[in-house]
Parts: sequence; structure tokens; C-alpha cells
Amino acid sequence: MNKVNQSGVTAEEQKLTWERNLKALKLYRAELYRQMEEEALRRQVSLEELAVYIGDGDGPLRPCQRKGHTYAEAVGGRPVFLHSRYDSVREAEDWAAGILQGHNREVQGNIDHLVVLGVGLGYHLIELLKHKETEGKIFAVDSRLDLFLASLTVVDWQTAFADKRLLLFFGWESKDFAEALAETVGFYQCDSVRIVDYSPVAKWNGDYYKQIIEEVLYVLNQVAAELATMMHFSGLWMENLFKNLPYVCGAKGINQFKDYFSGVPAIVVAAGPSLNKVLPVLKEAQRHALIISVGTAWKVLLKAGIEPDFVVAIDGGTAGWYHFEGTECEVPLIFDPKVYWGIPFVHRGPKIFAVTSDFLGQWLYRFGPYQEQQVQSGPSVSNVAFDIARRMGCDPIVFTGLDLCYADGYTHADGTVWRKKKEQDDRKRIPTINMYGEPVETTWAFQIFRTWFETEIPKSPHLHVYNASVGGLAIEGAENARLEEIPRLFDAGRDLTTLRQALREFLKTSPPFIDRDALTADMERVSHELTQVERLSRRGRDLSKRMHSLYARSQGGQTDRMNRTAGNILKELERIDAKIRESQEVNILLTLPFQSLYYEYFRRLDVPDDADEQVKGKKIAEAGQLLYDSIYRMTGETNKLVKESLDSLKKD
Repeated sequence: MNKVNQSGVTAEEQKLTWERNLKALKLYRAELYRQMEEEALRRQVSLEELAVYIGDGDGPLRPCQRKGHTYAEAVGGRPVFLHSRYDSVREAEDWAAGILQGHNREVQGNIDHLVVLGVGLGYHLIELLKHKETEGKIFAVDSRLDLFLASLTVVDWQTAFADKRLLLFFGWESKDFAEALAETVGFYQCDSVRIVDYSPVAKWNGDYYKQIIEEVLYVLNQVAAELATMMHFSGLWMENLFKNLPYVCGAKGINQFKDYFSGVPAIVVAAGPSLNKVLPVLKEAQRHALIISVGTAWKVLLKAGIEPDFVVAIDGGTAGWYHFEGTECEVPLIFDPKVYWGIPFVHRGPKIFAVTSDFLGQWLYRFGPYQEQQVQSGPSVSNVAFDIARRMGCDPIVFTGLDLCYADGYTHADGTVWRKKKEQDDRKRIPTINMYGEPVETTWAFQIFRTWFETEIPKSPHLHVYNASVGGLAIEGAENARLEEIPRLFDAGRDLTTLRQALREFLKTSPPFIDRDALTADMERVSHELTQVERLSRRGRDLSKRMHSLYARSQGGQTDRMNRTAGNILKELERIDAKIRESQEVNILLTLPFQSLYYEYFRRLDVPDDADEQVKGKKIAEAGQLLYDSIYRMTGETNKLVKESLDSLKKD
């Protein structure tokens, strides 16, 4: 029973180690425990027998000459070892020390998330947990579960399983792992992620770890882009929303059109290069199908004599205005309330608002069913246009101009503001094939757009979707249609004239549902609160400056007088904080502008645990200055917008 086997320990010792690890695993890692149960079921053994199945007899586990274990597999008739044959523990210690030295806390901050490629027997992860002093998690991923199972018979994992910093992933698809990583790390720490490989393990399945790296970088870049967009546009979005409030109050809501066009065909027109090829077909198809155009494409349609039924605009940047400049057509505009304010201002047609995010929804829903107007937010306006057509009940839905690649070597259709040759586009080009199997080039952004469609289309299993973007990328779930096949997608006997007349009448006669008077009264009160918070934050800023000077002059020594002064300042700051928190609507209004502040604030507040009291005090005071000064500026700027919006609401 106690005979020493190939792994260098007795069967009884292996069993005890396995049982202790299993108990800790069940207690702290329920999901991984279930994965092990599934593995046992797959091998047709009990969970208790799984240890014997893996580690008994002359199995692949081998004792090292000095300390720890390794794992051997036959490659070409010769054993290849996972870890050092001499001392796998020392090997792990050296590796962990080198990885931890690769992070400079003074320069890079106190947060260091590690993506570790390879779990193996886990010695290196245990060493990381022992010596990692920075904040941040360890995301350890491995293509194989069997190596980990073997380790449970000879390595004590109990402390590691209880440590919430360690997250373990076995056999995960690269995309799923990357998304789980991004969700855990969040917006503000995506730049604090390092990818490190434990080469003794990673070399065994290089292709798997290569995919992991590519997907992680892709998702982190996407998150970073979203953060950059939010930080860049946060102030502009706030300005847009308040300047657009008068248009929102006079507009219809997209939910009023839910299933309004049930069973009516719709063509979603994007601005890809192939759009010019289908213009003659679109002109004929307009008699039988609704046309929903993205803002980028609609000047191209107007020039071709095609008047769409709706035009969609969601971009908060000023550039979108050029798609609408100089247009006289009274096509209904479907707009996001945070779209660039100049677009609703110049557009002459009826207006319908559709909400792509819950920005300020907590405030605005009290004046009407604002949140009910929310549609699926996508990475591009074409994604949103598709969801609008789907919400309206349209069927089938046909894509045109949705190339998602440099079709014919250009970025956009001829006649759009953004058209240029692919060589003039500074985005990285990725070779792929189009719907006909022909070589084309695309971008990461285009692939994100396509992934969104391929995720959303299956959610409407009874909806018929066609992709008539001739020469564009194929979209899974949307049947490809060649140019000559487009007319056959619609009922030639169907005429939408009567339906369009009813739509025009509905837009004229149906009342808006945002209560303008209640909104105006509330904005008067909010303006008063903003003035109060502006005054409080100015006082908080001045007190934080005073505390910073106090610690700066102390030169490391602290006196009773200094401590009393600092304590009095902190008490007054607490009173200021309590009063600011009472202004709930102000806090709601400042949520978006604060996104960029959060990022910088937590960087400033990042103080090592071993820092002395002077350094900590100065850091806290410095962060306080940033916080209160930002609140002061934001309340002043927001109050100005509120007052301008009030003036417009009272005039209309």
C-alpha cells in the first residue's frame, strides 16, 4: 500500500494530498471542481478514482533529483520533461522573481495584472502568490487539465485555492478567456495587464497560447479604445445631450414604432464602396421596401434620386455633421440624444430619438418613458440601424454597402465625405477573403462590426437576413445575395405608398411624450444644486491644498500640532463630502464627465503599502486636490449647459 511509485511518493501520500486539495477546491473553486467532475465522467471513473487514474504506478509524474516533481511525455520515443528534472521548485522561484522584477511600482503604479500562459504542475503560480506585493490578479490559463490534475496528487494547492488573486482557466477558448479577463480587469486597469509565459509549459502547445495572446491583445485594445472614446467624448456627449433636449422633447420615441412595419421588407444602407454598384437596384426596390440609411450614406442616396424612409445618426463627434450639411430633404431622422447637436439643429425633417446607452437615463426617465427608447448599442451606426429595423418588425432585412473591407481598394462609397484609398487609411490592414472567396483586406474595427452582427442575428431566429453588399465580407447568419438577385428578395406586387402616407400622418399628429414642463422645472432646481456643489468643491480644493502644504513642510517629522491640524481638515472635508453626496441629481449628471477623472484619480491615489506617513499624506492630499478641482470645474461647465438648455426650452 505504501510502496513508493514512479512519482517518488507513496500511494497513500498521493491520496491524502489529493483529498486535501479536492476539499479546498470544492470550497473555494466550485466552477473548477465541476469541471473536474465532468472530466471524471468523461473518463468513466469516479472523482476519487481520478487521482489513481492519473498518478498511479509508472505514470508521467517523476520526482526531481533535489526538490519537487516534473512531468514526462514521450516525444519521438524519448521522454520530454515539463519542468526541471533537478529542482522544479527552484526553477519556479527563479522564474517568479524575474517576472515580479519586470514591474516598476514607482513608474507603473501598484496594480499589476498577470496573464500567465501555462499552469503545468503550478509551482511557479504558488511562488508568484508568495512574493507578489502589488495589487492585481493572476490569470493562469492552460490548454490541458490533465497536468493540473496530476499536480493535485503531489503539490499542496490549498493556500493558492483560497487566494482570490489567482484565477485558473483550463481549455478555455481564446475568445472566452479574453472576454473574461477584460470583464474582470475593467476599463481603468486594462493598461495594467502583462502577458507572461511559463515557457516550460507554454512550449508544449504553442499554437494554443499564440491564439490566447492574439485574442487578449485584441480585446484589451478594444477596451482601451472604448475607454479612450469615453474619455475623449465625455464632455462633448454632455454638451450634446443638453443642447439636444429641446429636440428630444419635441421628438417621437423609437418604441412608438415597435412592430409598426411588421413583415415589411427593409434595406439597411451602409456607406461601403459597393453602395455605388447597387444604387440603380435600390431605386427600383424602394417601391417595395423601406430604406433605412446611415448618416454617412444618405447624401449618396439623395444624389442618386433615392429618398430613404429614415436616416440614422448616433455619432457624438463633430465630424458627423458634414453628412447632413446642406441637405434640404425632410426624411425622418432617428438620432441618439447624445449625437452631435449640430445634426438635429440643421435637419429639417421629423425627429425620432433612440437611446443607445443609459447615459442620464436615471434622471430623464421621470419625465417620460425615456429608457423604453433604448436600442441595442453596436460599435457602428450600421449595427444600430439593423436593430432599429428589427425592432420595427421589418422582415426580411437586406444589407447593402456593408462591405466591412476595402472593397475595390477604397474605404467608403464614392460621394461620401470619408472616401479615400486604402493606402491613405492609417489603420492596420488584415488580409482575408470576401463573400465570393476573393482576397481583400479588412481591419480590426470591421471585424468587430461583423462579430456584433453574427452575435445578434441568431437572437431573431425567424428573421430573414440577406447580405447584398456585393464584394463585401460574408456575415454568418445573413445569406449572400448577388447584385442580380436583389430584386427577387422583395415582393414585386407590394406597394408601400399607402404605408408611407400613414407614416407621415402619424409623425405629424402623434404627440411627443417627454413632459417639457416637468423637465424645465426640474432643471431649474438642478441648476441651483450645481451652484451649491460648485461652492463646496472649491472649499474642498482649498483645504486639500492646505493639507498638501502641511505634509510637504513636515520633512518626515510629525508633531501633535500638525496632526491636530490635519485631523481638523479631514473632518471638514468629510462634512463637504456628505453634503455633495446629498445632491443625488448632480451626482447622476456628473457620472459621464467623471469617467476620465476616475482614471487619473485612482492613479494619483496609488500609494504603496510600505510608504511613510508623509508620502501617504501628500498623495492623499494631491488626489483630493484633483478630485475637488475637477468637481468644481465640472459643476461650473455643467451648470452653464443646463442654463443654456433651459433658455432654449423656454423659447420653444
